[in-house]
Formats: sequence, C-alpha cells, structure tokens
Amino acid sequence: MSQKASNNPYEDAWNVADATKKKEDYLRAWLLKPWSARPLEQIANQLLDERKYREACVLAQIGMTLPIADSKHQFELRRILSIGSYYTGNHEEGLEQAEFLHFCKESPYRLALAHNNIFYAKKLNLSSKIELKIDSEIYHPMNPSVYKYGDKIYVTVRMVNYTIDKAGVNRMDDGSGIYKTRNYLLTYADKFVLCEKPVKLQDKGSNETKVQGIEDIRLYQVTDDVIFGYGTRWDCGTKQAGIYRLEWNKAGKLLKQTLLSDGTKCEKNWLPFLDEGVLKHIYSHSPFILSSENGVLINQKQELDLSHFRGGASPIWFKDRWLWVIHEVFTTPGQTKRKYFHRWVWSDKSFKNICFSKPFILESHQVEFIAGLAKIDNDLLISYGIEDKEAWLGVIREKEIDNYLDKQIQILPQTVPSVASNKDTNGSALTEKEFSELIVTKFMPEDPDFSNGVSDFPSYYWNKYQFTHIIKPKRVVEIGVRAGYGAWSFLKGYIPESYIGVDFYEDIGFGSVTLQNKFRKWAENLISELTPNYELRIANSQNLDRFPEADFYHVDGEHSLEGTYNDIAKCFSAALVNGYILVDDFDYIGQVKAATLKFCSQHQDIKWTYKPSFRGEFLIQKINIIPSTDITGIWLISYSNGWTRTYSIRNDDTVICKEGNLRGTIKECVLTFPDNKLETIRTQDNNLYILHYDQKSSYPLSPLYAGVGLKISDFAY
Repeated sequence: MSQKASNNPYEDAWNVADATKKKEDYLRAWLLKPWSARPLEQIANQLLDERKYREACVLAQIGMTLPIADSKHQFELRRILSIGSYYTGNHEEGLEQAEFLHFCKESPYRLALAHNNIFYAKKLNLSSKIELKIDSEIYHPMNPSVYKYGDKIYVTVRMVNYTIDKAGVNRMDDGSGIYKTRNYLLTYADKFVLCEKPVKLQDKGSNETKVQGIEDIRLYQVTDDVIFGYGTRWDCGTKQAGIYRLEWNKAGKLLKQTLLSDGTKCEKNWLPFLDEGVLKHIYSHSPFILSSENGVLINQKQELDLSHFRGGASPIWFKDRWLWVIHEVFTTPGQTKRKYFHRWVWSDKSFKNICFSKPFILESHQVEFIAGLAKIDNDLLISYGIEDKEAWLGVIREKEIDNYLDKQIQILPQTVPSVASNKDTNGSALTEKEFSELIVTKFMPEDPDFSNGVSDFPSYYWNKYQFTHIIKPKRVVEIGVRAGYGAWSFLKGYIPESYIGVDFYEDIGFGSVTLQNKFRKWAENLISELTPNYELRIANSQNLDRFPEADFYHVDGEHSLEGTYNDIAKCFSAALVNGYILVDDFDYIGQVKAATLKFCSQHQDIKWTYKPSFRGEFLIQKINIIPSTDITGIWLISYSNGWTRTYSIRNDDTVICKEGNLRGTIKECVLTFPDNKLETIRTQDNNLYILHYDQKSSYPLSPLYAGVGLKISDFAY
C-alpha cells in the first residue's frame, strides 16, 4: 500500500527510502535536503556493512561537515569513521573519532565501542628489557613494582598459583581452588645485575579465605632499612578487597600493615607517592580524587569521562611534571578474555591540570599491567607483567617518552572539552564551579540583562574561558565589549600579549547613553584587573576599514545580517593564518546564524567548530589552502531541486575535498537521475564550487555542504 504524499518532498522521499532501505532512495532524499545528515548516515552504514570502508568514510565525512546535523547523527557518523578509518589505513582519523566517542559524556557509544580503541593502540618502543625470574614449579611471576634508591633498583615481584587460559579463565595450578600470592624483593645494581638473592616478603594474612596474600604492591619509598608500599588484600576482615599501607625491613620481615580503605567496597589500584615528604595517593580519575592519610586533598570534576581509567604506575616527578600510567580493560564482542591498553597521564605540580596520551600497548592485545616507574638519568624504567605469568623491566628512552608527552589528546569538535583542566592565568586551577562563583561577582548590579536572574550566564562565560584556555592566543580583538564580562572571561582563561576591544558605546536600543558609559567604565575596570596591555577603542566596527591583526577575534557587535557578516569578514581578512574567530549568539539571533553560514559557505580556507550553549558559539579557524596545479577537470552534478555541485578532479582521479585531506576515488563518471545530467567543465581558477540557481540569481558558494569523493558506481542506477 503506497504512502500518501505530503506537502514535504523531502519527507516523502525519506519515507520511500526508509521503506526500501536502498542507497539510491536515500541519496534521492539527500538531494532534496543536502544539509541533512540523516540520509548520508544510512548510506554510510550500509556501505560499512558491505565492507566498502573508503566510501563509507567519505560519506560520513560529508555528514560531519553539515553544521545543522544534530548530535545523534554526529555520534553515528563518528562511529562509522572510527571503524571504517581503521580499514582504510587512516588511523589518525579513526583514533580521533574513537577517542571522542570514548571520552565524551554525551556519547551513546562511550562504553559500547570502547574496545575499538585498542586496535589503534601502538606498541611502546622499549630500548631494552629483562625478564624477572624466580624459581618455582607452581607460582608464576607477575606485576612487579620498581623504585630506585641510591645506586640500586628495588623490585617487588608478585608470584601467583594460577594461569589464564585462552578463554580468560583463571586455572589453579595446584588444584587448591584458592588464589594464592607470594611476594619477593629483588635488588639490582646498574646494568640490571642482580646483586642480592630474592627475599621473600613476610605476609601476616589469613589462610582461611579464597583469596590469600598481598596483591599488586606499589612501592613509594625505600630507605637504608625499610621498604614502603601499598598493597591489596582480600582477607582483611571484610568481604571486599582493601588497601593496606605496608612496611618491611630488607630481610623481608613485615614491620607494619595499616588498613586504609573502609571495607565498604572493593578497593584496588590506589597510586601512592611522596610529595615533598608527604604521602599521598590518587584514588580515582573521574572525578579526580587526590588524598592523603588525613583525608581528601582534591576532588575535581572532569569534563571528559575518565571513569574507565584504572591505576597503573604511581606518579613520579619527571621533566617538570608529575607522570604516571593508567590502564583500561575491555573485552572484544564475542570473547571473554580481557585486553589491556595503557596511557601516560601527567599534571602540573598542583595536580589540577590533568593531561593524557594516546593509548599504547607493550607487546600485544592481551593482559598487561604496568605497576611501576623509576627515573634513570633522562630515561624511564617501567616494571610490568604479561598474562599474569611473566614479570619484566623495560627502559624507555627520553625521545620515545616525548613523543607521547608532546601529543596529549585534545577533543574539540561539537563540544569543547579540554583534556587538561582549566588553569587560570595566575597558575592556580579553576573548576567550573570556582569560575562561576567568580564571574557572578563581576556582573554590574544595574545591568538589565540580569533582571530575570543570572543562572544561565556563568556557564555561558565559562565557555569563553575555555576557548582561550585551549587556544592560548597571543593577540585578542573583541568586537562588542559592552560591560567586559566576555573580555574578563577570555583574559582569565589566558593572558595574551595584547587585548583590543572595539565598541560603539552609544544608544542603539540596548540602554541609554548614561548606561553605555557605565558599561565602558565597568569594562575598563574588569580588563585592567587582569592585564595592563589593553586598548579600548570607542568606534563603530561597521565604519572601520580594517581590524587589527590578531589570532583570536570575538564577534559580538552589531547583530544584523549585514553587520555580523561585515564583522566576520573583516576579522577574517585581518586574522593570522590558523587564527580563530568566535561568533557569539549563533543560536540566539537568527540573523547572526544566517550571516555566519553565509560567510562559511563562501570560503574553503576555513575549519569550524559549533558548540551548543545558552546562546550558541561558532568558532571559525582560518587555514592556508595550497593552490593545486594538477587539476584535470571539474565534475559537475546538477540536481532537479536547483542545486548544482562541482568538484575539482585531480590527474590521479581523486577529488579535492573541503578539508584537503579527504579524498575519494572516482571509479565511474556516470550518474543518472531524473532531470539531472553530469558534465565535465573547467573554471578559470580551478576552484571547487557549489552553485545554487533560482529564478532571480545565481551565485557561487564554496563547499559548505561539500567534501565529496563519491564512488559513483555505487549509486548509479
């Protein structure tokens, strides 16, 4: 039974496609509404199922360029890219999308696709390694911890009576049905020469439980006489695993054990360390909780979901930062055996500026556990276990470490979380709560914007704080300063070399001249509070021929279509390459959105980020487009709804796409639709255009909705 036609051609076409599930029907629907990501998502998913990974990724990339695609479709398109890019060999792209889905709190795939990250994890390059062996017929070495004291290296090695089978099930080698752990102390001189016989560390636990012994000791101090560490016990008088602080002498005698956890839940993987003689430990990462024996020192909410971070190696002070290792554990669908990967995590001295690296593995996709770090000159020594049956020490050269520390994760698209916590210009950290408490004290009491309360505004200015914190601009130019709340937020996030504000400060419908003067004085006070290197220019931005050169602009001046467009265009003209233009009120004022999209549609030399918020933020980045000299033709597709798309074709049969790094090979230049034709043309400047025609006008638009490299043979019919 056919469906009744509506007055909406797109919905009619979509209903047909939704019924037939055919790619060509979804494509027809998209041609009627080329700013919609929904049909592309369906086609890309089918191509992914057909293992046509390159084509699926190309369509997903097109969908990602649509500024009106909602978060549901954005997450699905990212999922397609996270999978397809692995098979096309574009691992950087795949990892970027996989990490976004993994850490974004709004992502529906945060846990469901977490196992994908392990396929992008690269093997850590160890310059040398030695296996730690202790003779035993039943017990196997695992999860060593390491500490360097003087000219010696001290290592604790856990020995267990079980092995892991191929299904990931633990099998007791002695048939007892009881998990048993023994621990030994090994002492090495330079060059990893064992200078003393292994010493068994005394254990005073119960022999009446199913899990016996001290698990996964983490050393945090060694002196001339005593070994100090944290360890886990399951026989501490409760039904849960508990954390103990432990002390042995070097003969292995247990001198002291103190229960630190309260026994109400399973506690493992606390990371102990000494900070200027004070014993502290990292309890969790989401929220980030740092504690001492006297209580919690930091309890900081993280913008990203780090709840899957589990403790690995304890922090050490290395290259002017705290550095430690975490691990993440996943099972691949259809399998039961766990797989591990690891990340470097580091922080400033205050532990409020947390960064982390891309994932890595030690040997393969298996059970791996890093339990210790030690500094050896400029290099690092790590201690780790493999498959709960091997224990190793490995050396990592400084250059290898720098490869990770110089490339921390940044997740900017769609939302603007920073992997690092926000840090104010005086060096102390600001949480969102702390910032919100500060910003409300900066509001002018008689400001009419706050007549209905201020509840929505702290988060609004918090977003602006984050932009400068992430970008760290050298020169800031703000068009539309008003009372200076935005300027204060930008400067609180990062102090640039100079700040220039431009505002008319006359009555244009937003308050009397008297009130405008109050705004100006209030702004000067807020700005001068944070930097002396500022200039406040009293001028109408519409009358200025050119704006000052900068690498960060904020457009919040005249909000008409023409006025906003002019401000953006002048900012772009003056901006340094790789500079940014932040457009305010993108969702709040329709003319601002229209002007912004109009500008974007006319430029290939941009990237953009849209952040939903109280009023909407649209961030444009100016990029450098290198002119192509190998263009052989232009691919023109004309649509029945009046859209005409053209794509520059290279001499290697690839299509130049919007971002410059997205390409799809043209296999067949034949495409037939009702009332549509395909022609080959050439433009004078060999640029990539979209042309839109109506009865009154025709004008060029660059690829706001482009980025295409379709395999035409997949859609021909």
